[in-house]
Amino acid sequence: DVPGLAFDIITTPSGYQRVKPRSNHSLCFSKQENGTHDTELVLRQCNPGLDDSQDFIYDPLSAIIHSPTSPNPSPWQNFTPGQGIPYGKPFKTGDTITAIRHLSSNQETLEFKVNNVSQGLLPMPAMLPSNVVGCIGTCQGTSITALAVAPASFQQGSGHGQEVVVSDNGQSASWSPRGCNDVAFLANTNTSFSIQLKGSPSFVDFGWCSPTLDPAGDWPSPSPSGWMGEQGPGKAWIYRMQGLFKASDGQNDPLQKLCLPTVTTTDRGQVRPWAPATV
Repeated sequence: DVPGLAFDIITTPSGYQRVKPRSNHSLCFSKQENGTHDTELVLRQCNPGLDDSQDFIYDPLSAIIHSPTSPNPSPWQNFTPGQGIPYGKPFKTGDTITAIRHLSSNQETLEFKVNNVSQGLLPMPAMLPSNVVGCIGTCQGTSITALAVAPASFQQGSGHGQEVVVSDNGQSASWSPRGCNDVAFLANTNTSFSIQLKGSPSFVDFGWCSPTLDPAGDWPSPSPSGWMGEQGPGKAWIYRMQGLFKASDGQNDPLQKLCLPTVTTTDRGQVRPWAPATV
């Protein structure tokens, strides 16, 4: 343990706990993403009410801190674990790929086609949000261009990933070789749309996205700016170039552990509230 570094677990009126350093009780630890797969705890002013970024569940037996369990867990969490589930055949550049939503009063089924050949029907555990739009993300390695098949087009403006350039007429989007996980959004997709791929990407993810998805792209792929499949439930429903299907999940996992950021100006190393510090 590091001398002088100690924490109190304070129970809030809502029944959750907050982690406070004993040196200053006006500050709380809040979680934020740190650019890796970990989540950091950073010092911020304590909020008086319920705050998802400051309230945790503390298990005194295992001394583990994790995010509170949602009373209504998302139907998308772990629906397609890992990188996705086997679905259709792999697609490649030069192919025309189509995404289709089949809607009824209480059921939604997704379908994807490659060169107009159906890869099968995918019943969903819940309806997709009403405002989803077509999207495509890639980790390229070399330049790649996606051509939208009319009436679909790529959205105009700056709402795409940082390495995406959309043509003036909206019929094509290009990715530079520099980035990874950058996403482009489409317009006029309604319940179906098609695109054609050109170039030599490392992978392509294609399907439907919530407008709240962060398209910025990053590698590794943490939330909120990273691979669309790991930004949390209800963000993306994608057919992957390898022949997989993925409904996004990951960041709402109630057992996600939290850690303190590494401080390079001292020798205290990584300090974790549930275990002795390592130096």
